[in-house]
Amino acid sequence: MQFSVISHSDLDSVVFRLDAEYFQPKYEELIRLITKNSRYTKVISEIQTYNTRGVQPKYSTDGTLDIITSKHILESGLDFDNFEKTDLTNWIVYKKAQVKKGNILTYTTGANIGRTAIYQSGRKALASNHVNILSIENENPDYVAFVMNSLIGRLQTEQLSAGSAQVELYPRDIEKFVIPFIDKKKQLEIQQKVTESFALRKQSKHLLECAKRAVEIAIEQDEKTAMKWLGTQTQER
Repeated sequence: MQFSVISHSDLDSVVFRLDAEYFQPKYEELIRLITKNSRYTKVISEIQTYNTRGVQPKYSTDGTLDIITSKHILESGLDFDNFEKTDLTNWIVYKKAQVKKGNILTYTTGANIGRTAIYQSGRKALASNHVNILSIENENPDYVAFVMNSLIGRLQTEQLSAGSAQVELYPRDIEKFVIPFIDKKKQLEIQQKVTESFALRKQSKHLLECAKRAVEIAIEQDEKTAMKWLGTQTQER
C-alpha cells in the first residue's frame, strides 16, 4: 500500500483541502511523468489572460444570440446545432460571459466535469454559469484545450474538484492545471486535426441538409432535377 507524505508547508498552501483524495500518490506521479516527458510545462495561471465562469441569461425562443451551456460541451467538441438562444442585447449586458474564437470552454459542474473544447466559430455567443471561459497567451489554445480534455486534464480535474458535496471546478482550480508542452510541430499537427474535425462536422451537416432538400425536390418535381441540384450543392469547394 502506498502512502503520500506531505510537509506542513504543503498543507499551508492547500486551503481547505484536507481530504485524503487530494493527496493520492497518482496525482503526484502524473506531474512527475509529464514534467519528465515533455519539453516544458506551464501552469495555466502563467499563460491565462481571462479565466472566469459565464452567467445565466434569460433564454428566448426567438433570440438570435447563442448560449453555450455545459450540456453543449461534448467529448468530441461543441454541439453547435443545439445551442440555447437569448436576445442579442444580452451580448453587451453580460460582457463577462462573452465567448470569442479561440476561447477554451470547460464543463464545471456535475457528471461530466472537466470536459473541455475550443470555440472555433466567429459567431457571437455567451457561456452559461456552469461553463468556464479561458483565454490564454503565448501558447497554442487548441493544444492546451486538447490536453485539458485528455486524461492529463481529467486527472487534475479529479484531484482539484474532490472533497465537496457538489462536484465543482472553479476558475481558481483551473488556473492550477499543469500543461505539458511538446514539440511545436507536433502541437500544430494536433491543432490541424482538431480544425479538420470541426470542418468535417460542418460538412456532414451540410450534406444531410442537402439530402433532405433533394428528396423534397424529387417529390415536388422529379428525381432528375433533384439529382442535378444535389450535384451542384455537393461539389468540392
